[in-house]
Amino acid sequence: MTETPLPLNDRFVDLSPAAGTTVLAYDFELTAEAGLKVTRIRAGVRETLVNGVDYVFPTGIGDASGGSVQLGVSSLAGDRYILFGDIEPARLSDFLASRAFDTAKINADLDVLTIIAQEQRRDIERSWKSDYGSSGKNILAGLPETVAKFDEVGNLVEGPSAGEIENAQTYAAQALSSKTDAETAKVAADAARDQALAAVPNAFPLTRSSMKGLPWATTTTAAYLLEPGREGQFAKDNTDLSAVLTGPSILSTAVDPATDTVTSAGHGRRLGQACYVTAAVNGLTPNRLYWFIVVDANNFKLADNFADAFAGTPIDLTGTTNFTAYVHNDPFEGVYVIATGDAIGGANGAIVRVVGSDHEASWWGIAASASAPYNAAAFNSMTALDEVKSANLPAGNINYTNIFIERGGLRLRGQKSATVLVQSASTGNGLTIGTGASEIFDLHLRDFDMWALSQKTAGWAIYAQKLVRSSIIGVDPSSLTRYSSNGNASNQYGGIWFDGYDRVVFDGEIWGCNDNLKANGLAGQVFGAELTIAVDAALGKALNYNLHIAGSANVYCYCEISQGLTGVRIDKAESGEYNREVFIDNEIDAATGSGLHVAADSLAILKIPTLWLASCGTVANNLPAMQIDPCTTVFPQIIATGMLAYNNVNSAVVINACDTANFSGAEFSGNGTGANGGIDLWLPNAGANRVVAAGAKFLRSGNATLGEALRIAAPVTNFAFTGCVFSGSGTQPVNNAAGLSKDKIIRNCVGYTTDNGSYSTLLSGTTTLVVNHGCNAAPGRISISFAGPQDAGAHAYVAPGSITATQFTITYSVSAGANRSFSWTAHHPGF
Repeated sequence: MTETPLPLNDRFVDLSPAAGTTVLAYDFELTAEAGLKVTRIRAGVRETLVNGVDYVFPTGIGDASGGSVQLGVSSLAGDRYILFGDIEPARLSDFLASRAFDTAKINADLDVLTIIAQEQRRDIERSWKSDYGSSGKNILAGLPETVAKFDEVGNLVEGPSAGEIENAQTYAAQALSSKTDAETAKVAADAARDQALAAVPNAFPLTRSSMKGLPWATTTTAAYLLEPGREGQFAKDNTDLSAVLTGPSILSTAVDPATDTVTSAGHGRRLGQACYVTAAVNGLTPNRLYWFIVVDANNFKLADNFADAFAGTPIDLTGTTNFTAYVHNDPFEGVYVIATGDAIGGANGAIVRVVGSDHEASWWGIAASASAPYNAAAFNSMTALDEVKSANLPAGNINYTNIFIERGGLRLRGQKSATVLVQSASTGNGLTIGTGASEIFDLHLRDFDMWALSQKTAGWAIYAQKLVRSSIIGVDPSSLTRYSSNGNASNQYGGIWFDGYDRVVFDGEIWGCNDNLKANGLAGQVFGAELTIAVDAALGKALNYNLHIAGSANVYCYCEISQGLTGVRIDKAESGEYNREVFIDNEIDAATGSGLHVAADSLAILKIPTLWLASCGTVANNLPAMQIDPCTTVFPQIIATGMLAYNNVNSAVVINACDTANFSGAEFSGNGTGANGGIDLWLPNAGANRVVAAGAKFLRSGNATLGEALRIAAPVTNFAFTGCVFSGSGTQPVNNAAGLSKDKIIRNCVGYTTDNGSYSTLLSGTTTLVVNHGCNAAPGRISISFAGPQDAGAHAYVAPGSITATQFTITYSVSAGANRSFSWTAHHPGF
């Protein structure tokens, strides 16, 4: 008989079959189907399969080499199957003393024992065991909903609850996230540190000249400039910067060595700009700067340095050869400094200032200590550099001659009244914006004062041409403080002139100039013209006009306008075209001339909803506070609801012409305070069309010399004053030469009666009764009715010819047999 001992086996297999597998093999002996367990792990879910349902045994029971199972459903990709022996620990047979031992049974029982031993060994080997020599430990945990843990001597004891573990896991996840963030931040910090270390200046030059001579090609990586006012870190950029540093080229058409004059038509250069040449010509050396001396629009000279340029000292030109000069964009080296030996135009790169979002004007040498010509030239250089989007002006009195801004996309900010731009020139514009060739977009001036070193005789503090979508805020060309401390006089000649503009906001103070603020669009302007003068602005003491709106304009004025000759002047002097809309919602007071004067044919719409118009005019000039001149082509629409005309010296409002005018809710009070007296609202001629006022108040008008609330000339038609109050007129409330009719209406007013009614009695034995109707103008008709008994067959009437400015006559057809009463109503002529 052949011996077949049971081989050593761990009695399990771990299989990961391909998708679609139905047969799973195992390599150990089974004595019965119940001795095999099958576990499937699918998508992370562990499941024990059932014999006879999920699988069957086609072969292998009792085979020492193993067998297989047949799956009822094919495996899926990623499935894992664990097949392991789990025999019941039971005897297969029993031995009787009366029978012989059966070797087959003995072998079978011994095999079972061996199988059990193998399975126990397998399970013991995958258990968590104490090491040899250690004593057994106790399991002391027992409370529900807790997790066991080992104590300090190794016993298994009660641990935390599931909730506590969940919280701990949450905290651990947060800590892990914080750790990850910290590691990410550390990486960024390390990179920044490395970058910073790479940029750490290894030189600290005292001047730009010494910085230029540093060994940039070998050892110098960065430098910190210590030059006062220009301090800052620089690094070498070796890329070609020609497009940044080189501006327009200028080709000469003639060179005169006798006068050192170069001719180039319309060269467009200014004092303080510089250029270079690329080849030696006429005594000029390549790769160095020469400074422009402007002779006129078509001719210039070149100087060796800026001081010579300002002094008008040119270099000596030695030939007549025409040449090309290239404008340098940063000759004052605010941002770009050319290293010694490098191309002046930036072809070899430059030593470039490390800049944040703002630039400092002091980097170009602009300072209170610098000369006026230098500051002006450096300012022009700074603003011409396209990369300068925002620049801060230093504190102090910054003297200058004339400065120019010829591009947009720029913000200049001072340090409020501590920064003062002081013009040294007695003529010419202080700050010129634009050339008039194209619009200047997005220019914003902020927080500085302007002044002049001495009394100017011409020019504007700011002259802006075609300024669009821009603002000048907190800028005072001539502040009240400086005006007052200068003996109530401004050193400026003109304040600000917006010569062609659209969507511009101004908020500042201008006092005592010839014209404080002037604004006009351009003839045929297609890009609009909207100027907003903010509520915090103040215009006052102008020698001529505080605000001059001079054609093709839309102006929205919310500021205080005080004193001076004329508050607001509206005409078309500049563009030749009428202004589209003017909105004034503020205060105009104490103008010695008119507070508001609209010239002929110069305005389409005037809105003055809450204007305070007060204390304007003088006895000598006898000018009204507000005047609309006669028109022939353009008649303004006037909306003056809520306007208050108060305490003006002469007449308040004189309208010679309008398309419509609405004074509903307006109040006229105490006007005509001077010896001349005055009229609250005066319509002198037929051009005043469709003037209406509902609920207006006319109070304390004029004096005994002239004191009328409303004067209407004979040619005027189409007016209506209803529900108004007339009180305290010096001579009469209404002087209406035009009369009343269906289109000339003054009705339902207090203090001026056009409709009235009452009772009157005809005495016995009489046939006529004269009645005082009490109206301020002759009624159009009288209605009468009997108010009691009448004589048989009698009737009564009012003859039209009996109605006068003060009375009418009731005629009774018979001699009254007794006193007879009548009720009567006097009607407005138009009703």
